[in-house]
Amino acid sequence: MNMTRYLNHFKKPMLPSIFIGIWPLFGLYLWLQMESLFALIIGSFFAVLHYRKWRRYQRAQYIEQYAMPLYLLHDLRREYQLDSVQLPIIERGFKDFCLIHLEKPNQLHNMPSKAVDALWHAFILDTRSYAEFCQRAFGHMLHHRPSLDMQALSNTTQQKSLKATWLGACQLENFTHTHAAQLPLQLPLLFAIDQYLAWPQGLHYQLDQLQHLLRVRDASSSCGGGSCGGTSVDISDNSSSGGDSGCGGGCGGD
Repeated sequence: MNMTRYLNHFKKPMLPSIFIGIWPLFGLYLWLQMESLFALIIGSFFAVLHYRKWRRYQRAQYIEQYAMPLYLLHDLRREYQLDSVQLPIIERGFKDFCLIHLEKPNQLHNMPSKAVDALWHAFILDTRSYAEFCQRAFGHMLHHRPSLDMQALSNTTQQKSLKATWLGACQLENFTHTHAAQLPLQLPLLFAIDQYLAWPQGLHYQLDQLQHLLRVRDASSSCGGGSCGGTSVDISDNSSSGGDSGCGGGCGGD
């Protein structure tokens, strides 16, 4: 399974953080020398822009390097009888979901993996550690929306939230058709993990169906009620391992 992350959107800024304070000072100097308010505004603008990029880079690095509490991983391994190979894959999937949220923090994202959702649930129960993680990773709480709450949303909203997660996962792994041919399940990890691990009642996706979902704009042809049927777009493959016909697992984060 592909575990490579390109993190193209979280590259380290070219200038050191110390230059964040230099930009407005340089603009102030030009303003005093040239009496140009425009120079001061430009300097301040670049300072703010650079600071935001630097802060996002730092948060992405924090997510990447974060070590889950050992007791939490131990409990998850014991509850679901996971081995030493499966657990890191689930942890990697959770970090991918976090990076997707970091890239689009104002967008509702649908959780496409029940295995990753199980880790998310366990992490939330440690309220102190989870709150500290969210504050350092995002600057705010990443709220978990249960499946019943997600199912109460309109079809259009559910569709958009799953699309957002799918696009984020593809961008995170620089996913292309050529790349897909080289992967065992031809999907980014977050959408392939349940099938790869044969997770009980996991969500199984097909590449062509997910790509078709991106082209569907009519809410009547989207996912609703937590399952796909009738005129809905079937994004799940239940032909093996008893996979559920869910729309991204039902849970969401915003």
